Amino acid sequence: MARRTRLPPPEALDRKTLEQAARLLLGDEWKRPLARLLGPYHPSGPMETIDPRLPFRWTMEPPEDSTAKFNGRPIPDWVWPVLREMLHQRALDLASQSREAQRLYGDIGVLLHEAERKR
Repeated sequence: MARRTRLPPPEALDRKTLEQAARLLLGDEWKRPLARLLGPYHPSGPMETIDPRLPFRWTMEPPEDSTAKFNGRPIPDWVWPVLREMLHQRALDLASQSREAQRLYGDIGVLLHEAERKR
């Protein structure tokens, strides 16, 4: 059984929320695929992919040593509506797949029952 993930409230749009959303959409290896997924939605025009380093940089934590170089970047505001819509579409797709799985479960059960009766 999959573990339920509770997303933080909207005011907590941060790297952890980004990671949770991206994992739900793309799985554990989500950073490079997220760059490709977001490319067509870039505000300066559709592209095949955004810089694949950006999702890595969006999730970086600042080093404790303030003199160390930090390559992290803030998550652009345009990313959140895109992720929100993609999560909505993913939820609809999963609901549809769930209904189909339940239908097939029932159909297979009926077929198995009929096969057993014929033996």
